[in-house]
Amino acid sequence: MVDVQRSQWLLSMPACGEMNQAVQDLTGIGYHTSEQHKEESQARQKRDKDDILTVLSFIKDRDPFKGDDSLRNIENGITADSSVNADSTEEVGKGIIQSLVGKNIMDYTFRKKQQLITLGNKTSVKIDGELVEVDPQLLFQRCTAVANTLFDDISVIFQYELCSVPFSLFDSNGEAHKSVLFDSIWNLVKSETTEINTEHVKYVLDGGSLIHRKPWVKGQTFSSICESYVQYVIKHYADATIVFDGYPDTPTLKDVTHVRRTKGILVPKVEFTADMPCRSKKKFFLSNSYNKQRFIKMLSLKLEDCNYKVVHAPDDADVTIVQTPVQHAQHSQVIVIGEDTDLLVILCSRSQSDHHNIYFKSEPKQSTLRIRIWDINKTKEKLGKTICNILPVIHAFTGCDTVSHIFGHGKGAVLKKNMSSQYLQEKAMTFLNDSNHNEIAKAGEKIFLHLYGGLELESLDLLRYRKFASKVLVGNIYVQVHSLSPTSNAAKFHSLRTFYQSKIWIQDDVEIHPIDWGWYTSGNKLLPIRSTLPPAPDKLLKTIRCNCKQNCDSKRCTCRKHGIDCSIGCGEFRGINCTNSPNLTQCDLTST
Repeated sequence: MVDVQRSQWLLSMPACGEMNQAVQDLTGIGYHTSEQHKEESQARQKRDKDDILTVLSFIKDRDPFKGDDSLRNIENGITADSSVNADSTEEVGKGIIQSLVGKNIMDYTFRKKQQLITLGNKTSVKIDGELVEVDPQLLFQRCTAVANTLFDDISVIFQYELCSVPFSLFDSNGEAHKSVLFDSIWNLVKSETTEINTEHVKYVLDGGSLIHRKPWVKGQTFSSICESYVQYVIKHYADATIVFDGYPDTPTLKDVTHVRRTKGILVPKVEFTADMPCRSKKKFFLSNSYNKQRFIKMLSLKLEDCNYKVVHAPDDADVTIVQTPVQHAQHSQVIVIGEDTDLLVILCSRSQSDHHNIYFKSEPKQSTLRIRIWDINKTKEKLGKTICNILPVIHAFTGCDTVSHIFGHGKGAVLKKNMSSQYLQEKAMTFLNDSNHNEIAKAGEKIFLHLYGGLELESLDLLRYRKFASKVLVGNIYVQVHSLSPTSNAAKFHSLRTFYQSKIWIQDDVEIHPIDWGWYTSGNKLLPIRSTLPPAPDKLLKTIRCNCKQNCDSKRCTCRKHGIDCSIGCGEFRGINCTNSPNLTQCDLTST
């Protein structure tokens, strides 16, 4: 409950009580409570039981009392930082009650610094050394509304994001839709391959896809589970190499992806043996990297006992999976079994047309009427050599597991633009060369400008201002901050991450470190650098947030002075008691 709601509730209760009684007297209809024992009905008891079982099942898999002792959301896994104090509710509440003693309720203000900061608060920005929780869209609107009175040239503020994060690159979801590129390439290539001659053919299996292929039966021993995988491989793939991901204890590029995929499930390490039955669900057990790594080792031994070759990648296995068929293709035809779009992209980039053919296909599913079989040589022929070379850049730039996606620019549309634009192809080639940071940043900005319809010699920051001004002139609704292009600063780090990921995909033994290319480490995880600039100029941030101790009824209030309402982002926001509050009406003024 915010300050405005608290004040309205306290002030309206006496009046509401009198009105309620008056209406009852007028109509002759009294207020009576409903039946007190509805909970005894069979339907209600059954529903309550089902609800309890649902909650217990949820808590069982996300037990907050074991494992990680940090403050976190057990549903999505988001961990609180040091500013969150929701676990100190009692102490904060007692402090507020103590400060109320001996004061008139009409003169009392619930100070912002006394409020709890929860995981549900919006992203914060730092103003005068204080972290202020504010909605990104609200911050953008206030900054653009006030800037005209502070700056002779308003365009200078658009080098800043004007919100807490670069929303055109990082939204609340953050997940790129990689399958869109998969579908787009298929529609362009229209491969007619439906059957493959499997004589003298070698198979390369994506171990991660294989693990998710077979269901687990609760209560089965781990040995039996492994045996079911072995029998599946024996039945479908005679001469196969299985490549598994590695899960090191050190930070990796896919740390954020792993957290997102676990969806808050925190499963403890399980010291299991081959004869021990599995008592948890498959997806929960495998969400723990330690458990998954141990299971992979157990399964690998079973596969090796049956004369299958098993390869363990140091971390992400995509490159290793592609390297294996490329080597085999020197001597025989190869079929790669997997689901990941990354594999298709790397295969198109790395495979050699003068070797035996490589096919890429997914595992057959009951719900799939027709399996897509990719003839890599034909795919490369139809896409063209240049597009195949820059395909990893296109894929990474538009969003993958390690690089954020661009709002409003889908993979399919960007692929088509690259196929028809030699200019974009030339800029993408910069990411394949041994370019330095400055060259990568410039090439990335040029690509962004082309995608967002920028003019020649125009910068991204100037394009942001021009697009904003255009939307204000012709639009009838407020400008959404994520609809603008990213700033040059945010685009730079996006481009650096694209360069690093592209190099990993196309080149062996890359001697560059992610810390130098757009990431930083925090809590043993690699996280992307979003921007190194503050959300807005310091002068602007101070202006859009007042620190008035009274009712903001004079021009000394910076919010009132610049024609904007006070908000919960203000230092001493008094809610309905503030005369510059948007929730205060003329009726409120006359009634007091």
